[in-house]
Amino acid sequence: MFFDIKNPINLCRKKVARTFFTVKVFAIAGALSSWIGCSDTRHDRHSGADKQISIEDSIVIDASSIFKLYPTTITKKNSTEDSVLLILDKIASVAYKIDTDNNIYDTNAMSKALTADMIGFTINKRKIYFLSEKGVMVFSGEPNVTPKAYAFDVTDVNVNGFHTAAGEFKIMDDGSFLICKFLNGERNTREGFEKYFSSKIVCKAVIDEGKRYLITKDLQDITFPIDYRKNDYNDVYPIFYTHGNNIRYVFQYWDSIGIITPEGKERYAIPKQFSVKTEPIPEGGESSKTKSDEYTSTRNANISLLEFKDKILVFQQIGAEKYVDEETGMLNDYLSLDKRMLVFDLAKKRFEDVAYKLPPNCNPVKSCVFNNHLYLFTVDEARGKIKIYITTLK
Repeated sequence: MFFDIKNPINLCRKKVARTFFTVKVFAIAGALSSWIGCSDTRHDRHSGADKQISIEDSIVIDASSIFKLYPTTITKKNSTEDSVLLILDKIASVAYKIDTDNNIYDTNAMSKALTADMIGFTINKRKIYFLSEKGVMVFSGEPNVTPKAYAFDVTDVNVNGFHTAAGEFKIMDDGSFLICKFLNGERNTREGFEKYFSSKIVCKAVIDEGKRYLITKDLQDITFPIDYRKNDYNDVYPIFYTHGNNIRYVFQYWDSIGIITPEGKERYAIPKQFSVKTEPIPEGGESSKTKSDEYTSTRNANISLLEFKDKILVFQQIGAEKYVDEETGMLNDYLSLDKRMLVFDLAKKRFEDVAYKLPPNCNPVKSCVFNNHLYLFTVDEARGKIKIYITTLK
């Protein structure tokens, strides 16, 4: 059993080495198997028509930080239907298990040695994947089975490492996943700048059970917009989302979305009333954290993508008029900014002409789709509680 509320058990009592690729976690493998086994430009920032999103239900959880939450789903055995939403709080190393009636019916502690370096977490086909900057650890779901570890090969002098900086970590149908590369070199020279934005940043990583290292191949279809190669928009990674073997992607200040399928690549323009087109960051602004944060907080931007049935959901932040709120003296940061959601109909190949207003302090990057509903992760004003709003789209 995953959790006994009368007698909470840390399922990871065995000492675990902190070195990612020497971990021996028999106890964790047994615990994880129970998760699976139990469920077989500055313009009018508010331009465009707005529509209030309809909330059907909500869940409140204690969590250390909304930015350190990793939601994933478990599907029923021999089914495509979700049965469990699992939310892992990395810092507290606590997992919340939520059923299709939105009840939290299990929680448990994880080993912090396992979650300390984690940057991604997902479950696919009864296997559990923990992603770090060093590689992937894969649990088979069977008790007392040592997890398999696969490392990123960083012998390429042009590559400094790998990260899911702006895209989700999800296993595709063929067992691969997408990952961004950290490139060596400085962008503060014209030559280095042009080289970076002409490079292929997104890789497709393949797990070969017979090899120690992950096989990574550049994804040729995702390239920076041409304007990014000429001007600095303080945006260095694409935002991507996978659905089966299909890929959807966007950039923060790009007025289009890209859709990649086995048949090819298509690009669709975001309606002008929801434009995120803006001017580049002032020269030298990217080297100052304050100026960089001010630039980011005062611009409309695409921030996340999700897929819901036959629709792509494009989440945008609405830039504040000023970085510092003159009335309160508080910074207009990412969580406090207003956010909206655009809907692209895959069947009709067009966007709806309205935008849905999202709840206050929403973080769409951590939101997810579960049980044919959209789960919107938010925080309260004190940012001590996580409230998950649940809605559906007709």
